[in-house]
Amino acid sequence: MNTSTEYKEGYELGIADCEHAIKLGYIVLVQHLKHWESYTAQDDEDKGDILGYIQALRDFEDKLFSTTEW
Repeated sequence: MNTSTEYKEGYELGIADCEHAIKLGYIVLVQHLKHWESYTAQDDEDKGDILGYIQALRDFEDKLFSTTEW
């Protein structure tokens, strides 16, 4: 591994950018989930679709913070 100061600074910047991107993505996921949780279904089919979609978002959120591989 390269141990130069420039390399270390670049590496730390890269890690910080990745963490920032993940945090922003998570914020959007939570907002999207809240939107659909408050959505009023038009009929039973719509309600089933929405419930499935909400569960998929929740499952993805769980996977995002799990330590197991996808």
